[in-house]
Amino acid sequence: MKIECPKCFKENNLNLEAKVNCGHCKEEITGYTYKKPLISATTALIIGAGGFYAADYFVLADDRYPVATEYSIIDSCLNNHREPVAYRIYHEKRAVCICTLEKTMGDVSYNDFKESQEAFIKAFESKVKDCR
Repeated sequence: MKIECPKCFKENNLNLEAKVNCGHCKEEITGYTYKKPLISATTALIIGAGGFYAADYFVLADDRYPVATEYSIIDSCLNNHREPVAYRIYHEKRAVCICTLEKTMGDVSYNDFKESQEAFIKAFESKVKDCR
């Protein structure tokens, strides 16, 4: 039987004359290699759950606002004139509104937007000049 030393981590070959059987299924377990796991199952579960949460928060979340909210913001940005505007001007303005929203979403998360729309509006207004 091969057993790894928990102190020096070297493998030891132990010769057991008696055959050792599993206490549950009665299968012979002599002749296998036994090592202490590097981490416990509980620790692995905690690390896995923490890793998933971190991945979800930092990587998987794309910081998008709900579609209805994005549409409302762009619609408000586009249609703040009381008079009709030319088709070309409308498309140029739409590009500026979309660019501004994208830049603002990078700075103001949706949770921050829900907490303070005034902060969002200030950030949105400051980003307009970057998109013109």
